[in-house]
Parts: sequence; C-alpha cells; structure tokens
Amino acid sequence: MTGRILPPQPMFKFLKSITKSIFRGAKEGIKEEVKENPQFQKVVEKHPKTYFFLRKRLSKKEKYGLYFSIGTLIFLLFVYLFAKILFGYINHNALVDLDVRALNIVKFFRNPSLNQEMLFITYLGKWEIVISGLLATTILWSYLNCRYYAYLLIISVSGGELFVWLTKNLVERARPSVLDALYQENGYSFPSGHTFVAMSFYGLLGYLIFINLKNRILKSLTVVFFLFFIIAIGFSRVYLGVHWLSDVLASFVGGIAWVTILSTVFKTKQRFGPRKTKEACIPESSDQKTTILLLFFLFIVWISYVIYFYNTHPLPKNSTLASNFSNEFLKNGEKIIIPENDFPDKIFELAPRVSENIVGKPMEPINVIIVGNKGQLFQIFKDAGWFQSDPLNLSNVWKLVAGTVLGRPYHNAPGVPSLWNALPNEIGFEKPTAKDSIKEREHVHFWNTPFFLSDGRPIWVGTAHFDQTVKLKASIYFSTHTIDPAIDKERERITNDLLGTKEVSLTREFQMVEPTLGQNQSGDAFFTDGKAEIFYLGN
Repeated sequence: MTGRILPPQPMFKFLKSITKSIFRGAKEGIKEEVKENPQFQKVVEKHPKTYFFLRKRLSKKEKYGLYFSIGTLIFLLFVYLFAKILFGYINHNALVDLDVRALNIVKFFRNPSLNQEMLFITYLGKWEIVISGLLATTILWSYLNCRYYAYLLIISVSGGELFVWLTKNLVERARPSVLDALYQENGYSFPSGHTFVAMSFYGLLGYLIFINLKNRILKSLTVVFFLFFIIAIGFSRVYLGVHWLSDVLASFVGGIAWVTILSTVFKTKQRFGPRKTKEACIPESSDQKTTILLLFFLFIVWISYVIYFYNTHPLPKNSTLASNFSNEFLKNGEKIIIPENDFPDKIFELAPRVSENIVGKPMEPINVIIVGNKGQLFQIFKDAGWFQSDPLNLSNVWKLVAGTVLGRPYHNAPGVPSLWNALPNEIGFEKPTAKDSIKEREHVHFWNTPFFLSDGRPIWVGTAHFDQTVKLKASIYFSTHTIDPAIDKERERITNDLLGTKEVSLTREFQMVEPTLGQNQSGDAFFTDGKAEIFYLGN
C-alpha cells in the first residue's frame, strides 16, 4: 500500500479538499487547517513513511530540510540542462545548428568600437583578473573576520577551473574557425571557461553580497547586476568568435548548478554545523568607515590592474575580419565559377533555395537574383527610388522606435536580418509607400555569394516582401513588421521598378521551388508560386 499511487478520482477529491482547507485557513493558520483535514489524515495513515520523509524535507528546522531540498532540486535541474546541451552537441541536434547561425549574426554587428568594449568585458572572465579579484576579496573577508567566505570563493573558483579543464579534455570540441574570430584562443571549446569561472566567482560573490543586504531593492539590484555582468562575459565570447553559443549556455547552466550546490552546503553548514558561523558578515559600526576605505582601495587596485591588462593585451591588427561565405564546399573564400549554360541551376545544387530562421527552419524562397557588381546593385536600386537599410545597431534601433511611436519617416530604417546558408543578409533595400511611414514599406534582403559567371560578374541572391504594419509578435516577444502574405507581388513591384531604370540588359524567370505555403521568422504566413526573377545588369 505504501508505494501505491492514488487513483484519479480519490486524488481529485483529496486535492479539492486540501484546496478548501488552504482557503479556510488563510487567516487562521493554513498548516493546522490542512493537518486537521480528513482527506489529508487518510493519506497520512496510508503512506506514513512518505509523509514523514516529505515533512522532514520541507521543514526549516531540519538539517536536510527545506533549504537543502530547494537547493538540491535547483542543482539537479541545471545539471540536467547541462547534460541536454552536452548530448545535443554529441548528437548534433538543433541547438548545435544554431551555433553557426548565431556566430554569423553576431559578426553582422561587429564594429571597431564594440570590438574593444567586448574585449574589455571578456577580460573580466580571464583567469588573471579573476585571481586578482579573488585575492582582493580574500583580504576584505579576512579583515572582517569572515575567512569562511574567502574559503568558499577559493573552492568555487578552483573547483570551477578543474571542472572546465576536465570537461574540455574529455569532449575535445574544436573552437570556431580563426576566420570567424577576432583573435585566436588555444585549447578546446566546450564549455566556455570564462563563463563558468565568471559564474563561480562573480556569481558566488553576488550571492554572498545578497545574503548580507537587508534592503529588498538593493538585493534585487544585486541579482540583476551580477546576472547581467556574467551574461555579458558569456556573450563577449561568442561576439569575439572564440566560442560557440552552446559552449556559453552550457557553462552558464553548469555554473549555476555549481554555485547552487556550494551555497546550499554552505548555508546548511552555517545553520546546522557543529561550529555555527554568523549569519552575515557586516562590520561593526565603529569599523564601517575603515571597511569602506579598504573596500574602495582594493577596488581601485583591482580595476587598475584590469585596465593595465586590457591595455597590454590589445586585439591583433587583423581583427576586423569580414564575414566569409560559410559552407563545406567553399574553402578560403575561393570563387566558384558558374558557366552560363549551368546558371542558375548549378548554384542551387550547392546552396539552399530558401532563406532560413535562426535554427535553420526553411522560410521564404529566394525570389530575386542579381547578376552584377556591388556598385551596379546599389546604383540601380537608388535610381529606382529605393533606399539602403541602415545597419541594425542601438542607435538606429532607437531611431526606428522613435519614428514608429511618433509617426516620423525613416527611409533607411534597419530590418531584422534574414539568414541564407547560415549567413545574415549583407545588404537591404527599402522603398516607402505613399503613406511615408516606417510601418509600411517595400523591402528586400540581399546576400553576397561566392558564385560568379564565366565573364567575372558576381551573383547576388535575395528575398523580397512587403511590410504592411508593425505589431508585437508573441512568437518572438518583440515588435516587428508583419508582411503581406502574397510575397510574389513584391517581386513583381521590384521587376517593374528595375526595368524602369533602363539599366537591366536581360531578365528571365527561374522556378526556384514548387508553389508553397510557409512562415517567416516572426511567424507571418506567406504563399508563393516559387519563381525567382533574374536580372542581368549593365550592357
């Protein structure tokens, strides 16, 4: 009887009865009300061992009670997530497919100023910086007679470093290509050592500060600050091209598991150990000024070392690498010559016929192909009354948001990058309608390809659609354009506009895919006859 699960009807009756008791006891005491509930007493009589086991696990007075139970459950949850990512890499699931696309999208946002900022952030997770921070905090805790805080941080950092070293050498995952990186890192990729150790040091340091604060607002700000700080270090590893996204995610969840189990054991020992330690590590009122001065001095010394380290370890001069076409058939950025008789069929034997979202799911098919150099491409769209889209950065996003809210025109408004062959589009063009509103525009994405005709003319591929309004998309939790599902209409508008410039020497249609229905990356439906229009530029 002890291990038997309650049948559905008695279980429903039991839960219903307990719920009523909770509401009745809201003012008078829920615990006593539930204990006196007849249904609850029957379950206790049938399963006494289970009841007393759970009672101990949920008691705040037991050594392995509520706090230990919650900590263990959180630890097991994040260990499970770490294992999911690890086996996802081993089995090459969708998360690993996301790695290449995430890296290519990040490269889309690179610029010299942001490169330097990301380098500074990533150095905060460097072992030299972490060790210097550990030394500074050890001095502070020792002065406050809280050496057990210092011991905990030392165990956390050293244990984290050991775990990362062992896992890297067991998994032996290669880092991203040096062509994708802003500088070269040695060693294996999985997991990210910077992210794991950042969680081991800064994460645990944040926890120790959290338990010493009494103000709830300060507690909340501490959690937000340290989480943002650690996430920024992890993101910098992907931005700089020295880690895959899944490496960073694995270290993030693994680091949470490690810090959780350490803090759980620490709290348990603190409350129930043979030699109880004080709950908080706050200086006496007479020592507060001295403590603040010492803290300020240690911080100045530490941040000075960080700045020195950053200035003496700059990015190499070749760190402005351009995005390269990424495919197994293309090596070292070589050109692929397509004979006229094989164009465009040969291209799409080697490359996808459709664009894709961040996880590689097929989206809109290629419906515009341009044969001509970059200068000709820009010139024909300019002459046709189109504007080049601005890059998607914080400044331009702010202009986009302000223009949307205030109803101002923004003819060069950026668009959300679309992906083809795991690469974000290099160029975008847009054309305002008679409404002259950001919310409504004609829009086309273009990708540079490694393909050239025999006469040396490069080939560009693109997807076109009409942005008819801006809405908050529940699927992506972000406001973006909703497209007209009849995407062929936009292809026809582009055809009419480009032919009107007299710069097109030849056009022809190509059946790219079968007539199809689909969805774009923000969940908008589209339908198409599957044809692409090919434009030959110049005489």
